[in-house]
Amino acid sequence: MLELRSCANTMPRDPSNSPGARALRLAGYVKLPAWWVTREQLELIEYMARQNKDDIDAIKERACVGQKTHNT
Repeated sequence: MLELRSCANTMPRDPSNSPGARALRLAGYVKLPAWWVTREQLELIEYMARQNKDDIDAIKERACVGQKTHNT
């Protein structure tokens, strides 16, 4: 599973509008809708999504750092 990380004390009530989510959308990522798939299809989707983990973590981290600097 993909690890979810958030900015401490900066996450709005709606996680889809968090600094990390906004940064990911700006970088061209989209959130996957809830679809019905087979287990084999899910494994393929998870495999493909895991390939983005390092990039997603870096984008979220930059968004969190930017949010913290902006709030101080």
